[in-house]
Parts: sequence; structure tokens; C-alpha cells
Amino acid sequence: MGLDDEELQPKPKKKKKRKPASGATTKPERAEREEPEASEEAASEAPAAERAKARGSELSTKISASVSLAAAVLLAVVANIYVGRHFSRWDFTKGGEFTLSTGTVETLRSLDSEVTIFVLLPRGDATGISVAEILDTYSVHTDKLKIEFVDPDRDQERLFELRKKYGLLSNEVGGRVEVNAAMVVVKGESHRYVLESEFYKVEDAEDMRVRPRLEYAITSAIRQVRAEKKTTVCFTTGHGELPLEAGGLEGMAEVRQRLQTNNYDVQAVFDPADTRTAPLADCNLLVVAAPRAPVPPEHAQAMKDFIEKGGDALIVVWPVPEASRKSWVKIGLDEVIATAGVKVDEDIVFEGEPAMRGSRGDGTIFFASPLAHPVTSRLIEEEQKGITASLAFASSIIDSGSSLKPEPLLQTSKKSFGAKNYWNRSEADRDLTPTASDNEGPLTIASATERPKLPGKDRGARVVVVSSAVPLWGATLTTPELYGTSLFTDGAISWLAGHEQFLDIPDKPLKTTGLRLTEDALTQTFRYVVVLIPFLTAVAGIFIFYRRRVRKAAKVKP
Repeated sequence: MGLDDEELQPKPKKKKKRKPASGATTKPERAEREEPEASEEAASEAPAAERAKARGSELSTKISASVSLAAAVLLAVVANIYVGRHFSRWDFTKGGEFTLSTGTVETLRSLDSEVTIFVLLPRGDATGISVAEILDTYSVHTDKLKIEFVDPDRDQERLFELRKKYGLLSNEVGGRVEVNAAMVVVKGESHRYVLESEFYKVEDAEDMRVRPRLEYAITSAIRQVRAEKKTTVCFTTGHGELPLEAGGLEGMAEVRQRLQTNNYDVQAVFDPADTRTAPLADCNLLVVAAPRAPVPPEHAQAMKDFIEKGGDALIVVWPVPEASRKSWVKIGLDEVIATAGVKVDEDIVFEGEPAMRGSRGDGTIFFASPLAHPVTSRLIEEEQKGITASLAFASSIIDSGSSLKPEPLLQTSKKSFGAKNYWNRSEADRDLTPTASDNEGPLTIASATERPKLPGKDRGARVVVVSSAVPLWGATLTTPELYGTSLFTDGAISWLAGHEQFLDIPDKPLKTTGLRLTEDALTQTFRYVVVLIPFLTAVAGIFIFYRRRVRKAAKVKP
């Protein structure tokens, strides 16, 4: 066999590493051993300046930590103080059941002395819980409110003290103590009961649905005990005015109730049965309540003198047709109206703008636009929500050109007109056909005037003139479509009397307080609960049982 040349060449020998002798060390080992010794010598030989610098940096770190801790504590204290002074509550209930109205907030902030509220309801009761929640919201807006809960079943001794002091009545029914008042509001020597029935208004007795009125009941009671001297509002009678005793479209009972709730005292003047020689002597505010019959000259003179001597007045008039339907009734209040620097023309207003006309009628029922004034401030706020004043059967108000400066409050559109000589027109010509003699729009429907200040008075007499009777109808306060008109009436009386705004609380959503079961409902419930539901459950169980019995077992794979 032949061999290759490469195989015949000799292979190079590998060099063997020499092991160090015993006791000898290599260079790396010597370096590792020498490094600690060198570092120890360097540390021992470090200058004193570097050690002082290290101690200084340690001190600065401690100072920084202390300052940071103090700043954190200070921030926590400031945050707690701010939260304590700016406490807020959020109402997530449907319809804002515990959100307070502007009138309530204003009432609470104007309290000048302490008002105590004794709640005579168990706090575990549903009504007691709602009362406690809303009173917590009341306390956010004032520090003058003192609230004490007295459980009639547990606090017998305290209840006895309140019974003796405020004349409360109580009895035991079904093992529980019932008191004739759910709440007592006290301010000084004045106190007022609040009944539990005032907390809710029954809307539908059949469905047992009620509308909460907690805020209205509590705020009304606070206002009544707060007023030391009530403002007397006098309504004219005896000239065909709507009666104060009747409600709805037939009277002004709701208006009287609203005034009394807001701390006004209501009286009737010029009543034929009243023999007083000076019927307006005790009046703070005179309301000429839309008379439909001629006013005697002596009555008109008394009204005029009242205003000229500094008395405030709300003069409400409207076009009243005679029985013959050929002319308007001469009411005889021209000189009284002239005290406001205006006159009411003998026309009837028609609205030609379709968007400003009511859904019914020929244009005599219309919407009026409010102009900026303290009387219309609330109405202007609500106008952004689509709420405005609705009026009917009005006449135009014209500036008489005197030295007084009347301000318009409500106006019609430019397409409106005041039809003069209305009764001389034919039936076909009375609708919406303006003539050259008619008053052109926009027309003023309500005006406000402040007369010059008299000696010894804080301000001059204030007079509001309205040429439509709708603001004084009792139905205006109960009809949702006339809500804007009621706001105008509230604003006018508040401005005239110089008082805070009326207590205007929007209606809360309806609540169902129980379940009324009829015989048919009980029969259907029996069928569903006792028969149908158990039967369906049994059928489903039997079906599942047999399905499991007949189902073959799956083979188990190893």
C-alpha cells in the first residue's frame, strides 16, 4: 500500500504547560491579593476633606427628607381644611329629588339667626331616611340650621318635653307611637308643624303613585317662622274680580295659597260687606285683580292716593266686552294706571307670527317675549329651556309721555297688531287683517315703573301694569303650559314687595309607594306562581333526567 506524503510527514508536538511549583503563585493571583491591600491603604490614607464632604452629603439628605415630610403634612392639612370648607354633595337620584332650588338656597343663606328643626320620625323609616338626606343638603348652605332627630318609639323622655313645650299630640297605635306632626320648625318664639302628608302629593290613588314635596314643605315652614312681620297683599273685590276662595279658572285660590306659603298675608279690600273708611291703610301691596265691572270713582281715587303716597301696586286689567258685544266695558282705572306713566289702549292684541301663537284660537292667545328686568330675570333664565309666558285677550300698553320712565316687561312679535274699533268690523274682517288705524307690533303687554322717592321712604313706589288677566288665574299655577306665566307673576310680586324670589320648586318624578292587587291580579298571580312556574320547572327536570339516562357513556381512551 502506498502512503501519502502528508501521512509520512512528522506531526508537530504540543507544548506542555508548566505547572507552578508548590508554594509559588502566578501573576494574576498576586495581583488579586495585592488589590485589597492597596485599597485598604488608599482608604486609610484618604484626606480628611473627603470624609467631611461625605458627612455633609449625609446631613443634606436628612434635611431634604425632613422638609419633604413637613411639606406633605402641610399639604394634607391644607387639603383637609379646603375640603371641610367646600363640602359638596352629588345627587344621582332620578329627577334630582335631593337637589335644592334657587329659592331654597336663597332662603337658607339669608338666615340671620338659628332655626331648629325637630324631626319626629324614626330614622329607619323610609320617610325618615329621605328627610335626613335632604336636611344634610340643607346644612351645606347654612350654619344657622340645627337639626335634631327624635324617635317617638325610643326617645320617650325627649318627646314628652317637646309635647309639653309645643303642644304636640301623640298616641300609641299597633305598638308604635304616632305624633300629629312629622316635624317642628322653630325660630325664637315662632314654631310651625309640618305634617307627614305635606311631604308627598298623591297624584294617582289607584296606582298608589305620589310626587315628593319634601323641599317645598320644609322650606315653606322655614320661611313662615323666619318672618317677623308679614307683607300684607290686598286684592280688590266688588268689581267683578275672580274670588279668592275659588280655584282654577273660576278664582284665585291658588294665588292666595302661594302668597301665604311665601310669608305674605292676603286680604280682600273694597268688599261690599267691609265698612272700613280706609280699606287700604293696612296694605303694603295692592293688587288690582282684573275687574270686569266699572270701578266707582271713590275706589279709583283711593287706589291712586295709595300709589302716590308710596304704596306698591300690581294693576291687572284686560279688555272686557259689554253684554251687547258692541264695545268694551269702561273700567274707570285710567287715572290709576297713569300713576305708572302708561295708558292701556282700547284694542285687542292679535299675534301674526305662527311660532308665537297658541295652538288654539285666532291669535288672541299668544306667547310674549320677556325683556331684561328684575321682574323677568327668572323667566329669561328658563326661556333657554323653551319656557315662556303665555297670555290671552290682552290690550297694548303705551307710554303716556310723562316724566316717569316705564320699562317694558313683555312684548309681542313684529307681526302682531292691536285691533282698534274691533266691534265695528265685520266677522270676516276680525281675524288677522290689520288696518292703518291699528297699533303695529311689537306691542307691550306688561310694564314696570318706579316712581320718584318720597321723604322718609327707602325708595319710590313701584307699579307693574299687565293688560291680560292670565297671570292672576288660579289655573296658571297648576297648568304646566302656563309655567312661564306663573314665573312672571312671582317675579312681579317679589320686585314690588322688595322680597326674595318666590319658592319655585319644579315637580319631582312620581314614585310608587305600594302595590294595589285586584281580584283578577291575585288570580293571575296564583296561576303563575302556584301552578305554571312549578309545572314548567318539573317538566324541565324530567326532560333533563331522561336525557341523561338514555345518553350512552363515552368511551374512555387510555
